[in-house]
Amino acid sequence: MNLDSLSRTISVAWLAVLVLRLILAAVPYMSTPQGRTFMAVVNIVLVGGLVLIGAILGKRLLKYLAAKTMRESHCQQCYAKLEPGARFCPVCGKKI
Repeated sequence: MNLDSLSRTISVAWLAVLVLRLILAAVPYMSTPQGRTFMAVVNIVLVGGLVLIGAILGKRLLKYLAAKTMRESHCQQCYAKLEPGARFCPVCGKKI
């Protein structure tokens, strides 16, 4: 699984949990002690998802910045590191 599909999958799952949390906030059961505990777990999952999405996007940003500062040694399409003298990217196949 590549980074794009992983970040997309995690983002969709996080959004689904957020929507579930918003729906469950209106349920009377959530005002009970068990409901508050459940909501605390849901909130922890939401925060964990944000951290994970931030880490993935941060990794992508670092790859992007490395590619932009070192144009000769990184592919400008997929940001993969290139061998010296390469004519094509070994990952995406773009002509250098």
